[in-house]
Amino acid sequence: MGGRNAGRRGVALPGRKPAGRALLGAALVLWTACQTPRPLPYIPAKLENWPQPYKGHPGVRVEVCQAGWLEVPARLLGPGGSIATGRLLDVLVFVIRHPRGLILFGAGLNPEVAKEPERRLGFWLSVFTRPAGGARQENLAACLRSGGFEKVSHIVLPDLRFPHTGALEKFPHARVVVSRREYDYARSGSRSGYLPSDYDEVQHWELIEFPADAPLGTFRSHVDLFGDGSIEIIDVKGHTPGAIALLVRAAPRPILLAGNLVPTGETLRSAARPVSVIDVDAWWDAFWRLKKMQQMVGDLAVLPDHDMAAVRASLPEAPVRASPAPVPTPTPRGFPWGIFRLEGAGTQGS
Repeated sequence: MGGRNAGRRGVALPGRKPAGRALLGAALVLWTACQTPRPLPYIPAKLENWPQPYKGHPGVRVEVCQAGWLEVPARLLGPGGSIATGRLLDVLVFVIRHPRGLILFGAGLNPEVAKEPERRLGFWLSVFTRPAGGARQENLAACLRSGGFEKVSHIVLPDLRFPHTGALEKFPHARVVVSRREYDYARSGSRSGYLPSDYDEVQHWELIEFPADAPLGTFRSHVDLFGDGSIEIIDVKGHTPGAIALLVRAAPRPILLAGNLVPTGETLRSAARPVSVIDVDAWWDAFWRLKKMQQMVGDLAVLPDHDMAAVRASLPEAPVRASPAPVPTPTPRGFPWGIFRLEGAGTQGS
């Protein structure tokens, strides 16, 4: 086998000229450099529909499964990152044990995307987002088995982009919960980051429409999944037109699964806007509503969507099932983008 890093190497995508890569790199730098400072929105210091003292629901708890990795230029996560530095993002699936059944928040990454990223994602998206870890992307089912998890009753999706939809069709009897706005957007045409082949065969959709008069905490609107206050779906549109977060009223404290509103711990600390945000104004408003909620609810655990280290720090009591992350290959000299390499390429020669 030749060791853990055997067969890994820096490779250019076939047929792509260096001038084209340089042009794409310059475009990304200019794009992120154009971010202008925004005024902070006014968020009232009031918690709506938030009974105090807090009381969690017995039998409700959150666990975490590692379902793969993505590598992106650090610049994509905010203007402070480098275009030349690859950042490894965890693809996480949050598993909620609940008296009503097993609930997943997200469905991980399709292993076929890791095998053929350019064919599955298209050239432009595969330039900026590369699956990492090779065959180990396929460990969601194994993770669930190792936790003794039985039949999945619901899969709640932060959005319909490909890092959240990869294993949907492995659970044909589960109800797939997504916002109506997100579903309509994904179905309205060819969208970057959306893979209809991941969800074309889903049979049991539950489409959420957020009412105008249902605030929760500091957020503008929510829907109660089961009607008992234990799992509440929050409207955080911005990163995508129908992005959602999930509030889990576990004992002894509430847990907010932030979805792509907060992809990493750095996002939460620095308010750096990821460049993939579709509606900047909406994302900015939802982000600061989250920050106000975190300030007012001191024991609220906020779990970023793609940062296992931040999840462990925020919720150390949560059981975590994770494989060792792949080791990034150093970017070759004169080769400006860490994303132009195939992580886990050693699986080809093993």
